[in-house]
Amino acid sequence: MSDAAAAAPPGAEAWRRFRADRPAFVALVYVLVLAAAALIGPLIAPFSYDEVIKSDIWRSPLQGGHLLGADSLGRDLLARTLVGLRVSLAVGVVATAVALAIGVTYGAVAGLLGGAVDELMMRVVDLLYALPFIFFVILLTVALGKSLALIFLAIGAVEWLTMARIVRGQTLSLKAREFVEAARAVGVPGGMIVVRHIAPNLLGPVLAYITLTIPSVMLAESFLSFLGLGVQEPLTSLGTLVAEGAQQMEVAPWLLIFPALVMSSLLLALNLVGEGLREALDVTEPGR
Repeated sequence: MSDAAAAAPPGAEAWRRFRADRPAFVALVYVLVLAAAALIGPLIAPFSYDEVIKSDIWRSPLQGGHLLGADSLGRDLLARTLVGLRVSLAVGVVATAVALAIGVTYGAVAGLLGGAVDELMMRVVDLLYALPFIFFVILLTVALGKSLALIFLAIGAVEWLTMARIVRGQTLSLKAREFVEAARAVGVPGGMIVVRHIAPNLLGPVLAYITLTIPSVMLAESFLSFLGLGVQEPLTSLGTLVAEGAQQMEVAPWLLIFPALVMSSLLLALNLVGEGLREALDVTEPGR
């Protein structure tokens, strides 16, 4: 490692390593482009995502002003794909934020307290792991009805479990490190130890896991959409579009092809970003 690299702040050094990972960096640019399209696209699209045009039913791509074609109600597939992309990204980000808030808090408390409290808290996590995902969804559907809030809560109620285990393991490891023991020895308060020593060292693993959780959350939303428990009409998501396209692929294959391409490429890009971020933040690798 060069002297300049060694003198660089940890964040700058991690960013340098990430940029050096070409697949991960290109994937990040692609994700940002799709995010911009999801935010701006529906505002400038020639058709509204819920506009029904009876004369354009089953329009093929590039016909009647429909770049990607139209569906069984004459709705523009491009506009619906852009809105679906926006909803899927929103579900991924918000549900991941819910899982992050619950999982980091729960895991950090378990790791810091340790002993019998840690053991009890982890047994609760094991118990929740044993319950099927669809069980939570059905319970929340009965309690809340079908809504975006249901999707956020249902997915967040499952995804936080892995986050809690990761944070708890990292916290237990950090508690035994020399710099934490030294801080305790000189009388630094427990809260200050968490803020100054433990939390910053948890940032890397948590950030890496976030980028890997968003694709998982989007796939979970797609699963719910296939079951009819996901986003409800007239709103749509990529999972909903893929589910609808699969039912109509013999009549209009473009209804499946384009949303599936967007979704699969987005999931691949997010996974590449997550893997690149994990390696960039891993300072234990040789030569770093």
